[in-house]
Amino acid sequence: MRQAFLIAAIAALPSALAFGAPPSASGDGERFRQLSEKLDAGTLSPEETQEFLRAISHMVRSPETPPAPRFPQPVAKGLGDKVIAVYHDRNTTKIVIEARQPLVAGIPVFVGPRETEVVLQDLLSRSKNLYYYAASAPGRVPADEGDAVLTQKTRVLVTPSPLKLKIKEVYTFEQKARGEVTAVQDGRAMIDRGTLHEVRERDIYKVLDSSGQRKGFLEIRGIGDLQSSGVLYDRLEDRRKRALMTEPGDRVVFLGQRKLFGFGGFYGASTAGRTEFRTAEKAGAKGLVWNLMFKDGWGVEAVLGSFDKKLKGSEDIRITRPVFPTLGEFIQGVDESVTYLFPVAVKKNFFFPSVASPFALVGMAFCDAALTKTEAVWDSPQRYSIEFNDRYKNFIPMLGAGVEFFPARLIRPRIDIRWFKGPTLRASDKTLRTEQAFASIGISSAW
Repeated sequence: MRQAFLIAAIAALPSALAFGAPPSASGDGERFRQLSEKLDAGTLSPEETQEFLRAISHMVRSPETPPAPRFPQPVAKGLGDKVIAVYHDRNTTKIVIEARQPLVAGIPVFVGPRETEVVLQDLLSRSKNLYYYAASAPGRVPADEGDAVLTQKTRVLVTPSPLKLKIKEVYTFEQKARGEVTAVQDGRAMIDRGTLHEVRERDIYKVLDSSGQRKGFLEIRGIGDLQSSGVLYDRLEDRRKRALMTEPGDRVVFLGQRKLFGFGGFYGASTAGRTEFRTAEKAGAKGLVWNLMFKDGWGVEAVLGSFDKKLKGSEDIRITRPVFPTLGEFIQGVDESVTYLFPVAVKKNFFFPSVASPFALVGMAFCDAALTKTEAVWDSPQRYSIEFNDRYKNFIPMLGAGVEFFPARLIRPRIDIRWFKGPTLRASDKTLRTEQAFASIGISSAW
């Protein structure tokens, strides 16, 4: 009954506002309470209805506020929800709200400059795309006609550093590929993407200014439901370092995730070979590779395997004696082996996390090298022989370079070349240069 009356009253409000003068100031309060009680009981007569509406119009048009426009008045597109009427009934403030979208009765909304919470009540009427609701709150609410109505209260964050920002929460279920910077402080930034958008720790975003030029990169460290924060940084190889110039409103684009651990395998061969006594040198490499990656492509890499080269050959020379026709034989042989074990290096990926990321390696490996030269004379039935040996066991420096593909993804193929700097071994007239380069291909999985 009461709801039907309110709908009819709102429809009649424009004509009621044009009627005669309001009730006298001395009798306004008592008379309005009487009319409100009759409204609750549903016993208002037509004359009392007009008087009740004039009393509301008198309250709305108080000397402290400008005259109210006639109701209902269309809202310009995009202006949002607003208050169109406010009146006080005893210890309760009652408000009429115009909304551009359907709302749920019983939920709190926030009105006035202080964003005071009021409870949404019945839907009074609907006109095209406009919805009119009743709302109420205990006490006197500091709200006025034309004030904005918010479904989420503005959040104000104040920190010890000079930072203040307002965040209006909007619940959307968009993907994390693109977003916007909402706050910046002391080399850190916050974006409007969180767990609801599937943001993960160590996600990397490219920060763009309004013209689309890159300012720097943002690596996510802390994640909330609707927002995430991270560390701003420039790449070592960037000529223009502008990450600390990031401002609220800059756009961000998702590039990938920095994987902390990686594990895979590789297979390689020597880039150069030699022959001795018509025997070719054999060289190869295989093993497992493990790496740990930090910010900006820096990391540590260790190989659980070996890089080897070996050569073993001999030569027989027949000897003719001029006095005695018997034949003798001179035999000489060589045995070479070089093994580089367990290389460990500091690794730097450049242009990380681009699709193809060149990288450099600087580290060391354990070298186990041996050279044996054998010389023998066989004069039946006697044999005379002598051996010359040289050996080296120690750590040697290692340098490497290569290209890693999809360094910020789960599967990472790679090609590389490593150079091991070892000493030169000597045995009699033979020398062995232990320095060697190996090329390899591999693939690893990261998480």
